Amino acid sequence: MFTVNLKVVARPTWDAMCSNNPRIGPKPSPNNAAGGDEWLERIGFLMPNRDDKWWVVSRDRPTDDLAGEVMAAIDAYAIPAMLERLQP
Repeated sequence: MFTVNLKVVARPTWDAMCSNNPRIGPKPSPNNAAGGDEWLERIGFLMPNRDDKWWVVSRDRPTDDLAGEVMAAIDAYAIPAMLERLQP
């Protein structure tokens, strides 16, 4: 099973957070909150059901269909939400 975690944080904000807390590392991770001015969300909460969404990988399901479903969700929900957060 897997989900898609999202994060948007301005580079200057991240650099300042890193200088105050070097353990978070130089590269933002959508899996960890650093405690600053950042936006984190799981894709499922952006989708119409507004609930956590997990996809299941199994031997019985073609991965092309799964990949298409995930990419469609990213295109429809994740990218617009992230772009919205990038606006000044």
